[in-house]
Amino acid sequence: MSDIAISKDSLGTVLPTTDCLGPHGVTYVRQVGAVASFGALDRLTRCTISDAPWPNSNATTSVVYSQDALLPSDIPSLRVVLHRDETGAARPAIHSFIDAATSTTLSCPLVNPSAALAKLDQVPSHLRLPFDSITTTQLVATGIRCKVYFGRYNHKLVVAVKTITLDHVHDDEIVDAFAEEIRLMASFHHPNVVALLGFAWDSVSLGSLMAVTEYLSQGNLSRFLTDNPALHWDLKASLALDVARALQYLHSLLQPKVIHRDLKPKNILLDWPSAKLSGFGVSREAMDDETLTAGVGSVFYMAPEALRSGYYSVSADMYSFGCVLCELDTQRPLYADIGVPAKRIMHLILEEGLVPAVTAAYPPAIRALAHQCFHPDASLRPTAFDVARDLDLFVHGDVGGGLV
Repeated sequence: MSDIAISKDSLGTVLPTTDCLGPHGVTYVRQVGAVASFGALDRLTRCTISDAPWPNSNATTSVVYSQDALLPSDIPSLRVVLHRDETGAARPAIHSFIDAATSTTLSCPLVNPSAALAKLDQVPSHLRLPFDSITTTQLVATGIRCKVYFGRYNHKLVVAVKTITLDHVHDDEIVDAFAEEIRLMASFHHPNVVALLGFAWDSVSLGSLMAVTEYLSQGNLSRFLTDNPALHWDLKASLALDVARALQYLHSLLQPKVIHRDLKPKNILLDWPSAKLSGFGVSREAMDDETLTAGVGSVFYMAPEALRSGYYSVSADMYSFGCVLCELDTQRPLYADIGVPAKRIMHLILEEGLVPAVTAAYPPAIRALAHQCFHPDASLRPTAFDVARDLDLFVHGDVGGGLV
């Protein structure tokens, strides 16, 4: 390596990657070209490598900077990996921290943000919100990969703000999937689908990426069914119709069609007296009869063929819809009355055709609709158009339910 320059004063315009944790829990912001910042991000250290050799046209090479070579001295030794950027130029990026005192290495894998940025570039520019215009307060929901907060836009409009959990902000697959979720939601315009108001990030790290949506204060359908026992089927069928119309929109009106892949009451939000579909974190577009890799979603709501073969289609969404109908009936979690381990339930679903139980109060028309959704031959299940038509007839007493 030649002409190694370290400066706290020069930080050029560079493509961002992600945050990572160094020794003692210190957060380092890694960027392509800008090696590290630390503490409260009030100090920046940049390493540039000029005229660096590229032996044998390998994709990467590396060099170790000792503690003495860095300013200030509280940065541990770093291993910096050179890689090619979009122009073919060699650029350094932080790879790992080397703690000489303990002889341990904390890995900070190189993340390429180009895929996520390419997806965000497809989102209309008016949906890119200033990062400092979004404030978050109360945590509303948390999952394995993301959290949802109550927030405000421009200190006025109440919004829901979805972010990546701290332990996943440096996972390029999760960041890329989140960017894809934002790209998909930006294309949705339907009264029964939660609306994306915009997205924001700090232009430094994609780990700061936020999806900003409308806030629905009534919460999700699962909680609503628990908190309000013995609901009348006139109301429950109306909520089911809203979900069917959302699926109808995703499966029939969008091109390419969108497969939700995680339909369940927790992903149905209430905007009284209506319901709106949310939870598009694992949703994907599909062309014509294309099937998608499974391994996603909540297992009790997944179609047997998706669990068994690893492929997902719009028909699998309809199986999940049948599960939602059953949960609307019992107002209890699926298979709550079966006192066996979850693995045994999965065996019964796959090998013996087990489907969710229902109550004696289940209206025959709704029972028949759910039974069709559970058909073992996925090609014989009703479409979202079919179920919207039948539910509209149940709710309103006349033929309806066309594409809406």
